[in-house]
Amino acid sequence: MSKAQYRYPDYRIIQYAKAPQRGQVKTRLRPALGDDGCLQLHRRLVEHCFRQLSGAHTAPYSFSISGDSNGYFERLVAGTDVTIQQQQGADLGQRMQHSAKQALAAAEAVVIVGSDCPFMDGDYLQQACKALQQGHDCVLGPATDGGYVLIGLQRVDRQLFEGIAWGSDQVLAQTRQRLDDLGWRYCELPELADIDRPQDLVQLDSIWPGFRL
Repeated sequence: MSKAQYRYPDYRIIQYAKAPQRGQVKTRLRPALGDDGCLQLHRRLVEHCFRQLSGAHTAPYSFSISGDSNGYFERLVAGTDVTIQQQQGADLGQRMQHSAKQALAAAEAVVIVGSDCPFMDGDYLQQACKALQQGHDCVLGPATDGGYVLIGLQRVDRQLFEGIAWGSDQVLAQTRQRLDDLGWRYCELPELADIDRPQDLVQLDSIWPGFRL
């Protein structure tokens, strides 16, 4: 796809995803789904998010992956111009900092999304890009569990990612405090739900009626 076909051709969208390995994904859902069910749900979420977001043609798109996927992501993006990179860093913060820094070396802004929120769509992504275009240094997509499903940046500072309690309900609050400390202009999009815990599964019926694994 040529740059002219994107709404924000000088931005970058990065989807974060773990390799689909049995026993290594969606582990908090194991009591409800078992290892096989967790693996199936993980794949479905990754693929749903990819199709929803890349299909909006908002900006050039890439995967940032962790682990050996045995060609899973290569098969998923076959026939598209979506690129794949391995994540680099000791924790999620270091990995996102590296991705953002790398993207901003060649782009005006970057939006990083996870693969756990099936309620995010192209309109939501474009709201994030519009906020950045309007001059915000950062835009956040809050998650109902106290984290965030999306972070968009026009610049990067390691303070935004170091010392955050990743995976806890304090991630969003800690990130807001870092943004305030940095003096950055930022905004937040509407809150969305991640699918991480057994009690979250009931929400899937709203997008996949009669959802069953």
